[in-house]
Amino acid sequence: MATPFVRESKRHQSRLELVDLAYIRGLLKEHGYSGVDYYDLGLCLGLLPSTLDKIEQEEPLKDVRRCLTHCLAAWLEKANDVNSDDVPTYDRLIQALRKIGQNSVADGIEREIGAKVSFESSPYNSPTKRDTVQSTVLDVTHLVDVLDLLIKHGYSDVNYYDLGLYLGLYAPTLTDIKHYNKGYARSCLRHCLKAWLERRDNVMSSTYDTLIQALRKMGENDVADGIEREIQAEVSFESPPSSPPTKRDTVQLTLSNSDEVFSLLERHGYSGINYYDLGLYLGLYAFRLDTIEIEYERDDRSCLNECLKAWLEQEDNVMSKGGPTYDTLIQALREIGENDVADRIEGKEQIPSAPSASKVQPNYSSNTSIPTEDTSATDRIQEIQNPLIERKIEKWLEEGEVELKITRINMHGAPGAGKTCSLHLLLNEPPPEKLTNSTPIACRAVKATRISIDDKNKKWERVDIEDLLNQLASAEVDKAPKPEDDVPAHSDEPSLEEPPKTELTENQSPENETIKIEPINPMENVRSESKPIKNKQAENKTTEMKSTKQNPAKNKPTKMELVKKMLQAFKEGKSKKFSTNWVYFIDSGGQPAYRELLPLFTRAAALNIITIDLTKDLDEKCMFQYRISQHASPINMNLRYSNCGIIRSTISSEAMLNFVKFPYVTKSEMPDHPHYLILGTRKELVTEEKLKKMNESLIEYKANKKVIPHNKRQGSIIFPVNTLLPAGSNEREKASVELCNTISAFGVAMTIKLPIRLFTFEIALQLEAEKKKRSFLTKGEVTEIGKSLQLDKESDINEALQYLHNVTIILYYHDVDILKDLIFVDPKPILDVLSHLIAVTYVHHTELQMIADPSPSIDERNNLIDFGLFKEDFLKIIGKKFFNKDFNSFHIITLLRHLHIIAEVGEEGDYFFPCALPSYDKLNPAPTKVQPLLIAWEIKNSGTKTLAIPQGLFPLTIVHLLEKKDSVEFTPDPAGNEYYRYNDAMSLCVYIEKEEYTIDIINCYTHIEIHLDESSKEFCPQIRDLVTDAIKRSSDNLKVDKSHIFAFKCLQNKQCYCIVKEDLSSTKCTQCRSHCKVLQGDDDSYRCWFSDCQSFSP
Repeated sequence: MATPFVRESKRHQSRLELVDLAYIRGLLKEHGYSGVDYYDLGLCLGLLPSTLDKIEQEEPLKDVRRCLTHCLAAWLEKANDVNSDDVPTYDRLIQALRKIGQNSVADGIEREIGAKVSFESSPYNSPTKRDTVQSTVLDVTHLVDVLDLLIKHGYSDVNYYDLGLYLGLYAPTLTDIKHYNKGYARSCLRHCLKAWLERRDNVMSSTYDTLIQALRKMGENDVADGIEREIQAEVSFESPPSSPPTKRDTVQLTLSNSDEVFSLLERHGYSGINYYDLGLYLGLYAFRLDTIEIEYERDDRSCLNECLKAWLEQEDNVMSKGGPTYDTLIQALREIGENDVADRIEGKEQIPSAPSASKVQPNYSSNTSIPTEDTSATDRIQEIQNPLIERKIEKWLEEGEVELKITRINMHGAPGAGKTCSLHLLLNEPPPEKLTNSTPIACRAVKATRISIDDKNKKWERVDIEDLLNQLASAEVDKAPKPEDDVPAHSDEPSLEEPPKTELTENQSPENETIKIEPINPMENVRSESKPIKNKQAENKTTEMKSTKQNPAKNKPTKMELVKKMLQAFKEGKSKKFSTNWVYFIDSGGQPAYRELLPLFTRAAALNIITIDLTKDLDEKCMFQYRISQHASPINMNLRYSNCGIIRSTISSEAMLNFVKFPYVTKSEMPDHPHYLILGTRKELVTEEKLKKMNESLIEYKANKKVIPHNKRQGSIIFPVNTLLPAGSNEREKASVELCNTISAFGVAMTIKLPIRLFTFEIALQLEAEKKKRSFLTKGEVTEIGKSLQLDKESDINEALQYLHNVTIILYYHDVDILKDLIFVDPKPILDVLSHLIAVTYVHHTELQMIADPSPSIDERNNLIDFGLFKEDFLKIIGKKFFNKDFNSFHIITLLRHLHIIAEVGEEGDYFFPCALPSYDKLNPAPTKVQPLLIAWEIKNSGTKTLAIPQGLFPLTIVHLLEKKDSVEFTPDPAGNEYYRYNDAMSLCVYIEKEEYTIDIINCYTHIEIHLDESSKEFCPQIRDLVTDAIKRSSDNLKVDKSHIFAFKCLQNKQCYCIVKEDLSSTKCTQCRSHCKVLQGDDDSYRCWFSDCQSFSP
């Protein structure tokens, strides 16, 4: 029981100083002192009201934590109004707490201080014996080692502020750090440690002892214990623990390799956003990196380039880290958590000795011929490859190569706009005979059609695996024909000579051609550029007859044997090169939920075709429906999208994404940026006058060089087509050729050099999956296939699978333990389960048997629709026909959590899937005491500025927030109008200093809005940081290229936004001539969001 009287103890009379501030704050927090009556505490400690009033004036938002900190600091500094005989001691603090009725807090502190009677002053002054194993004074050159230890042992970046206080830094210093780094926790922690190592403020000691003690005072005992154990294990080292890099690749790189290294990192997916950390681990000093940041205005790309140059010039402490070699680069990448990049560079195998790096010069000429004999891989592959896996690639390329010319196309548009019909027109195939089902969510497999381009006849068409095998066989014979006397009269193997040519003339109809569309197992569609299009039906018939005559059926070799034979022929020098031209055509579906999830399963495309229905006005809102088995179910989107809205959102969203990057791609052959083609369907149903007006409405895109115009001179942006032209007609063939030529003419293809070994490996995987009648293989099965193709090492197989994951329809999640033993040759089952999970919310309950049989219960379905929640048993029902013993619901849940599509919530096994929720009907009036904060990306085009957000950002952000289980959870039942739980508006409870506050996060499609009520006003900066951290993580998941901005709605112009500048203290308007200074006036309804970054001087 708390004791209500004042008592004194001689044990607590040691004088306290400012260095003890953090420890005292920790004591108060640990024993339950909220700080709300800091003013009374200050008076009881001997401070004058004038001093306390001044503290409050300097903190106009009355942030309790900061006011308490300033109050304690004034007391510890023995300010002038403190009685000279009344020195700061623990006893004095305990008495003051009792005077204001905080007896339980006083008792707790007294017990803890009594237990530490051996300490006569600050805990920093006398570290325990067990912590003195490493007493070396640290300086800023040890920053990377300290940071490494903290991260390694599980220290959370977000607690940097408290750590800084315990280490002796002042609150204003930490506030400046937060401002400078825009609240990004990792950067703030790094600068906090840097200030400590530079002995700023009241830092008394910079040793591992003081770090360990500070961690313990914060309650981070596990981290402290881990660091202490490691320091003790490193007792023989005089310097901080930093394992020297393994000397596997000792060839030193020089400044002449800077472009090579930069391209290598970029090609293998390194964004450069954490270049500062990379520089530290490479051995550069913080002051140099600070200089680079200032000089290049923190532009990630430029700063990374300068960082690499300093490393290559062996500046600072670079040589102590092993010098500029590829091995030290890989180790540094691993230290900062970029394991995927490191793995792709290293090739997951022992690094061979590299040739002299200074002699390896990139060759970017797209016209350079590619020799096949006595040349190194770096000469043959136009963009320099990593010397660490050079020998492997060189060996494989010597066996033979495939020159892949790839055009990647994403098709966008509302449901029913004609996307599927447009694909049929591109391929000059007959239009669909009946209404098609809604396209499942797009990915590499589902509705991802692989097309070959016949450059001679300017046609696109699908080719199945039989054609592929024939083409490879033909390439072998064409390049190295056998002497006639070497060919046996009767061979047990089928003839690999070129099948008889049954060509389609330019005017011949392809309607008799039998083209199988395999939605479960779409095959790689390739065609030798030197071969004309064949009549597939005649070809198969002729080949079959020939094989039947020459070989008994029982001796007919399998397709797999043919693959092995072709690979062997390439290896023996009978053929060296095979060229083909592909198109990856990805139908996005168009359903709202699919649009949000699309970016997680696709890469940014070279060409985006935006399909619109010309019979609908550009501003007419689209009705969304989900179709299955000729049944249509409405989707509640409350008319969110129009044709014009879909065009704008697609162009702005795709522009934010990092452009697709493939290994082994010729840099000069890469398109500079994505292109867009606006395809108008149902041309036959609109007049020329209406079409002209629609083009005039899109005049803003006329000057946009990324938009492919139909006829620029006539001001025609929309490419109008009739997708229902009769099959086999000259008109249909002409329209198909015109559309294909338009796309090809804009240079949206890229060229990849690929070893024939990897090409045949993929074919073999497809064949094995076809044989087993399933869409995935186990790692064991894949390993056996690899060995049969002489991919003997596990590292070879992993490298091949990773490449195929990046470039083809194959999915391989090697970083996810439960999934690393599954290779999805066709990931259709994954997307089918996800599509059915979404469809359950659209389809009427009387038609649920079309999706799942038996159907889920009404309660389970309503739980998903109303709350976005489901359990694993529900998923088992939905995916019953897709699951088996090797692929089950647990695999799907693991994958969806890995991609942050769902979040585990509560304690009852519930999973939250925001995309399953309906759209909001209407919003409550926006608050006025705290103006809504807007978060978006600024899109600049032809002198105009607009705001936009990437598709998929909102649901990802919500999931990332809910993954912070200790600080974020759902609001109460959203049945009323007070709280939101929709796929585009969400209310969440946020816990700050043990208090609960509600935030509303709203997807306005051009931006995200954060709404707070007045009770949360003092915590606006913390809430801003919480949400923006989730947005940053989401944008990283989406591979967004640029950084977000903050903004407010303009007071004067509804079409204008007030964008917050980088100083977070001023704004600029997108359209107003005289900028609204909403952060520089007296209105704290705006300023409260950035109160931690401003001086509050009008």
